[in-house]
Amino acid sequence: AGYAAAFVLEAKPLSAKADLTSRYLGVEGLGCCTDRTPPYSEDLAAGMVGYMRSEPKDWPRRLTEALKAQAPNRYDQVRLGRRASVASDHTRSQHGLLPVTIIHTLLDFSETSASAA
Repeated sequence: AGYAAAFVLEAKPLSAKADLTSRYLGVEGLGCCTDRTPPYSEDLAAGMVGYMRSEPKDWPRRLTEALKAQAPNRYDQVRLGRRASVASDHTRSQHGLLPVTIIHTLLDFSETSASAA
């Protein structure tokens, strides 16, 4: 009895600029929640995690620019605790589903982050 919430996450490493469009926002990244048949989740919210393996200061801007270029239904900066994140809504009408809200989180896994720890 009760309700168990599930929150689906897809994660991709971000090393080179091309990783953003080819991996993170591609069919095997964000596409797992929007384009895949069946999608990873039919719920109204899911998450994307980007593991920044280089240039951690540049990835938030790159992600913002790439999402805006995709023109999702909605794009907003959000705060989750002390961290800034991005929320974007994406259609899934090809599956007969309502849009999904994706919460994007970028984590610093660069060498500079590891050496500072």
